[in-house]
This record gives sequence, C-alpha cells and structure tokens, in this order.
Amino acid sequence: MERVLNQPSPNHALQRTAPGVTACAPTRRPAPAVFPHRLRRPPQSLSLGTFGDFPMRLLLLTILGLLTCAAAHAELYLQDESRSPDGTVVFALNYPPTENQTKGSVQGCFVHPKSKKRIGDFFFLPGTTAETHRPGSYAFDNYNVFDYVWSADSTHLAIVHNMRHFGAIHPFRRSGLSFQPLQMPDLVAPLQERLTGVIQESIHTSIKANRWGRKHSLTATIAKDAQLTKTGNDNKDWREHSLQFTISFDSEGKPIIEATKFRVQIPP
Repeated sequence: MERVLNQPSPNHALQRTAPGVTACAPTRRPAPAVFPHRLRRPPQSLSLGTFGDFPMRLLLLTILGLLTCAAAHAELYLQDESRSPDGTVVFALNYPPTENQTKGSVQGCFVHPKSKKRIGDFFFLPGTTAETHRPGSYAFDNYNVFDYVWSADSTHLAIVHNMRHFGAIHPFRRSGLSFQPLQMPDLVAPLQERLTGVIQESIHTSIKANRWGRKHSLTATIAKDAQLTKTGNDNKDWREHSLQFTISFDSEGKPIIEATKFRVQIPP
C-alpha cells in the first residue's frame, strides 16, 4: 500500500525555493451533503450559555429594583426642632407613604441625630394627614404644623400635629433603646359637653401639649371658638372655649385623667 504522505508534491515552485522540504497538496474536505446535521453549529445568540445568563440578569435587575424602591420608601425628613434635651434623639418623617400603610397617615421614626441610625421601628401616627403632601410643599408647610414637647429628663415626648381644622397629640415614653407609644384619652367629647347654649361652633379645633410634670404627667389643652350671642360684633359674639387636661399614664401606656379645667375667654 502506498502512503500518501510520501508522494512528491506537485508544487515544484515550493521545492525550488525550499530544497529538501516536501509539501503535500492540501486535502479537500468532504462535501457536507452526507451528514449535514453533524456539521452545523447553533448560532451564538442561541447558545446554552446565553440562556443561562438571562435568568441571572433578570434576578439582578429585580434585586436592584427592590433596593431602589426600599430606598425611596426610606426617605427620612429629620425634624431638627424635635431634638431631645440630651441631644440623642430626633423625630423623622418618612415619605412617600409605604404600600401597606393607610392612605394619609403619618409614618415616622426616631433617629440618632449624628449617626442617622433609626432607633426602633417605624410607627404610624393615626388620624393625621401629613403625608398626603410632600414635606416642603405649600400644603404641607401651611396645613401641617408639628410641635414637640419633651420632658426635662428626655424620657417622654409629646408630638403635636395640628392640621387645617383639627389636631392630635401622640405621646411616647422612652424605654431603653426604643419608645413606647402612650394612649391619649378622648379630649373632644368632654369639651363638646360644655358647649351648651351656643348658637354656632367653629369648624376649627386646636390641640396643644403644654408641658410634662415632675411625675411625667402631661398637661394638654383643646380649644374651639363658639358663638354665644348674635349682635353682629364678632368680638362680643364669639368666645374661645378651652378645656385643660392633666393626664398620667400607667405602665401599659393607658391614660388616666387626673384633673380638668374649663375656661371661656375672648379669642386670641
């Protein structure tokens, strides 16, 4: 049997330029018509590696989207005027509202003013509408007024939220590294009971936290204007009716009304 590799190459020009070198003529590849399916390769875009990367990319995009949403929900607005007397706590509003909160209610938390770390969990201030408008907007700044009354030892705080026509007080008791929300009694009903014989009542009711006492009792006042006579002179016809409460709280945060004081005077 003759060996193909030992046959002289017909490329005489190559032999002349490189004596002693034997070159074989290039062997033609067989026509792919016999087994065409064995010689085909899938396009690069349809490779298994490409399909394997797609779920991973989708997962990464999903995680990034969740982190972006979480960052948006955790946009805190620190209220500098709420800083505690010892300088270790400040109240912060969270905006925009989260998906699981009641529309219009305030979500806030306590924050360390230097480290900006949250103290405890987020909480809601029910019955308020501060987050229907973004902090810094005209509606928020003019129709939502927050006041903060701390006890001298920085252990008790009353957050007072006066809205356009009404207000609410949210007291807290400091317990270690967290704050315990305290319950407020009904202040409206006792005031309404004293508005007897009036011709007309104002739609506006104001709420105020006056101070914390030595035994951490809270003094708060609710007031409403009402018309007593009809002379055409508002200074004579209208009077401010206010009811002052002295409230203490038990270990579970339930309120106890210690005393009340009712006053009728010319509106300020």
